[in-house]
Amino acid sequence: MAYCTPGDLKELGYSWDDATDLPYITQICETASQTIDSYCKQSFTAQTGYQDTGVVRVKEGTLKYFPKKLTITNVSSIAFLPFNNQPVVYHITNPSFMNDKGFIWAYTDAPDGSYYVTATYDYGFATFPMDLVKATMLACAPLLDDYFLSQESNVSMVRSIKQGELTINREDTHSMPQNAIDILNGGNDGLGYVRVRATS
Repeated sequence: MAYCTPGDLKELGYSWDDATDLPYITQICETASQTIDSYCKQSFTAQTGYQDTGVVRVKEGTLKYFPKKLTITNVSSIAFLPFNNQPVVYHITNPSFMNDKGFIWAYTDAPDGSYYVTATYDYGFATFPMDLVKATMLACAPLLDDYFLSQESNVSMVRSIKQGELTINREDTHSMPQNAIDILNGGNDGLGYVRVRATS
């Protein structure tokens, strides 16, 4: 699901013919959203019951689990995985996501050591935050410029066009604009949207 809509992009001053251009503009929103996901190393579309598996270290009755997604809205459970088809005799209780730390913290009756666990949680946004929408809009801008330049000049994939004193240089559509990067690194109430910690 795209993090911005074609309607959002009109705030940047773009206009187009809905009949012919809208499918391409919609695809540009999707492409920019995928670029955001790739840069942030996670997705922001709401999903429930997501499961991931990793290793935790138990110390003095507590554990920390570093999930693959960081916009967690609810932790349903975290449980030890069976080893060699042996029944699991230890339990994990009261799991909660520490938003400012980026890990799930819980109590356990397991002895100190390393264990495989499965975490089940909900993540993402039902309504995308405005700073994430804005970052996506800014990530769309080079793609939109490239699209409209190719429409107007009837050429595509050229690096620059020069006519007399006028020179138009094509933006690198493979690089995200710095202003979008700044939002992704510093948005989300200062926590950023980029996964910077290794998963468990």
